[in-house]
Amino acid sequence: MRRTGLVVLGLLVALVMMPTRLMAQSLDELQNQASVAESTGNYTEVTNIAKKAIQIYPNNSSPYFWLGIALDALGKKEEAIAAYRKAIELDPKYAQAYYNLGVVLSDLGKKEEAIAAYRKAIELDPKYAQAYYNLGVVLDDLGKKEDAITAYRKAIELDPKYAKAYYNLGVVLDDLGKKEDAIAAYRKTIELDPKFAQAYNNLGSALYGQKKKEDAIAAYRKTIELDPKFAQAYYNLGVALYELGKKEDAITAFRKAIELDPKFANAYSNLGVALSNLGKKEDAIAAYRQAIKLQPDYAKAYYNMGIALSEQKKLEEEIAAYRQAIKLKPDYADAYYNLGLALGKQGRLEEAIAAYRKAIEIDPKDAQAYNNLGFFYQQQGKLKEALAEYEAALKIDPKFEYAKNNRDEVLALLKQPTELAYTDTRYLRPDDPLTRPKRAVVLLTPLFPQGRNQQGTGFIIKRTDNKLWILTNRHVLTDSFYSNPPRTCDSVEVQIYPGDKPRDVRIAVLTSKIILIANNLDLALIELEVSQLPADIQALAISDPSDNQPITTIGHPDKNPWQKDQGKVIDVDNEKLRLKISLAVGSSGSPVMTENYGVIGIIYKIDQEGTGYAIPINQIRKQLATWKVQLP
Repeated sequence: MRRTGLVVLGLLVALVMMPTRLMAQSLDELQNQASVAESTGNYTEVTNIAKKAIQIYPNNSSPYFWLGIALDALGKKEEAIAAYRKAIELDPKYAQAYYNLGVVLSDLGKKEEAIAAYRKAIELDPKYAQAYYNLGVVLDDLGKKEDAITAYRKAIELDPKYAKAYYNLGVVLDDLGKKEDAIAAYRKTIELDPKFAQAYNNLGSALYGQKKKEDAIAAYRKTIELDPKFAQAYYNLGVALYELGKKEDAITAFRKAIELDPKFANAYSNLGVALSNLGKKEDAIAAYRQAIKLQPDYAKAYYNMGIALSEQKKLEEEIAAYRQAIKLKPDYADAYYNLGLALGKQGRLEEAIAAYRKAIEIDPKDAQAYNNLGFFYQQQGKLKEALAEYEAALKIDPKFEYAKNNRDEVLALLKQPTELAYTDTRYLRPDDPLTRPKRAVVLLTPLFPQGRNQQGTGFIIKRTDNKLWILTNRHVLTDSFYSNPPRTCDSVEVQIYPGDKPRDVRIAVLTSKIILIANNLDLALIELEVSQLPADIQALAISDPSDNQPITTIGHPDKNPWQKDQGKVIDVDNEKLRLKISLAVGSSGSPVMTENYGVIGIIYKIDQEGTGYAIPINQIRKQLATWKVQLP
């Protein structure tokens, strides 16, 4: 899911202290009185002293300068501007007056006038590092980042120990995507000022942007060490921890950010993401609702809440959340995408199609949106329209597994109009010794909202009357590539070996939604109940493994259905069987059988060097017992 960008805090610019000019004794005394009043924060008194000095010395610029400082501190910025302008009128070479005039003009949003004031201060005093620094701040505010960089570099040239100039230089370089230069600037800031917490925070963000998450975490932790009340640093720490899979630690960090800043909507939203990924859906939804309460126009919080509601099967609330996200952000392509999924689950295919068309209009390069649009056309029986969308998806992403499988299915439907029922046995070869084990091995196609995922293998481990128990791998029925977190398929299509059927005939599909997933082993069990199940479809017998034992597998490698492969057992232990055999994608879930076709394990991992791994039958028996499935 997409994360919120970090906020760069602006740096306050202090006004220049009062000049120490040689004046008549009485003016010096007034200046000393004003300085004492300023040091205690009594700017009303500074104002009174400045006005008194102006009455006595109406042609002296300094009292007007003091008056400008005091009026600015009292929030009377327009009057402060007038005072600085009067000081400049009396002393056109008064660089500090131009500088302070620039500060107040910038505060009022008069950026161009502020730039002119800073440039005049620099013209009068070419070594005025702070004027270059503030000029950089205003140029950055106006989006003139390259000019801002020039100004900051000049400030640094004049004052090589100017830590804040290095820091702001880092911020602008970061904004321009110059991460390495930004990191160097932040590190120099820290070298000059080791207690500069914000520099550590921004260093962490730049490192995070380079995917150096561990280094980023170290920088965030240093930020927090220097400033334990830095809510943004806790938030950023939480983001980095979450990305490293340390979700509990991330939750702790987000909660600390919220404790320090109870109105931190982004922290509530990301807390919801972390909680949701740990399966704590109710807590996640509560966090999203709080984020929305704090920030009612928070489209992403509505979107994320929709995802959590989806996993709770609360379709109407999920749809409402996505619609609200779209209302707040009309170009929210991801929200339209998920809205289409939810509408499709309700069978509202026309509305789902409209949602995907809108998602594609916003993001024409979203291969998944084209694929899903095609899948809904396919469900309407519009095969040619579906095929066009699948082809569009594959043009964007030629390796998109769902689109490839969905396209192949449509092509098969167009080329193979005749369906062979699972009860039809006329193409079987009774004289072939492989026919019986092949009838026990099935072709599995997991179905997700976006269509068909990669096919795999399963085999019948038990049969009673018209009910089959089919064993396969958990990963065969799980999408961990396109789904985050990984999700199990909604249902699975099962195809039974039909024999040597004609090419223009397709195999009938049986569908099951009853799927059991093992927690600790790569195993899954499908329960399938069908009527008129042929008697020759039976479970495979069980055998025990041994070292150097010859083996046979039957699976569907590289989309070659019911292919036989042979090898041997290299090593047997309690946890796994190591096999010498050449297999390929599609072999996962294949039974490992003896010469007599007794099952001794199930393939779960394939190495390219001709080594395979299987879960041994003793582990399978234990897991089946957990599922309360007893073998004969």
